[in-house]
Amino acid sequence: MYTITKVSKKNNNDIYDVKIPVSQKEYIIKKYGLEEVGLIKEYWINNINIVSDGCSFYFNYIIEEGVEFVETYYILIEKYKKIECVPFNFYKSDLEEDYILYQKEKDNCLIKMKEYNEYIILEVCGEILSEIKNNII
Repeated sequence: MYTITKVSKKNNNDIYDVKIPVSQKEYIIKKYGLEEVGLIKEYWINNINIVSDGCSFYFNYIIEEGVEFVETYYILIEKYKKIECVPFNFYKSDLEEDYILYQKEKDNCLIKMKEYNEYIILEVCGEILSEIKNNII
């Protein structure tokens, strides 16, 4: 599986800023035809990603296989395996995020915009890298 994330700027030593100003929210929604899904709560415990949409919890192991920065398009390409995990109870996590999710399925890809309080993040996920690139470039 692949996720391509739009990079807003590259800093020194391979540090990438993926935060897009909130002022671009409406432009991105219109450009990709995104629809609001609602409030999402996302947790990370080591390499386990837990996502709650308010009704259900989804548990997945994320096994990273590589990350590449494509300077021409200012995108990060992440290659990874996503394996469903048996749900478990937890009370402590390594990372916890709340955001409003907007998304749309297109050409075997899932285009997602995550709206945080002060910025947004744009991602395109899917199995076929060329289809994903066509949807974000």
